Amino acid sequence: MKEYYLNNIDWEQEHINRPPIEEPLFCSDQSPVIPCPNCFKGQVEMNYAKKEGACKSCGQEFISIDSKTMRFK
Repeated sequence: MKEYYLNNIDWEQEHINRPPIEEPLFCSDQSPVIPCPNCFKGQVEMNYAKKEGACKSCGQEFISIDSKTMRFK
């Protein structure tokens, strides 16, 4: 029983106490559509690794603060 407990503790430390994943997980191959708050015509193409993005239409650059907030760069 003691051996089972120690193995279970090791498994929990490896799989449950992992740090959160930085890049969001998507169910499809397409990135989410984020309308540009500057021109309201284009879409913001985000680079989630760098937390930066730019509008395809007007070229305005943005910085991602969290999953729902962007600010002008």
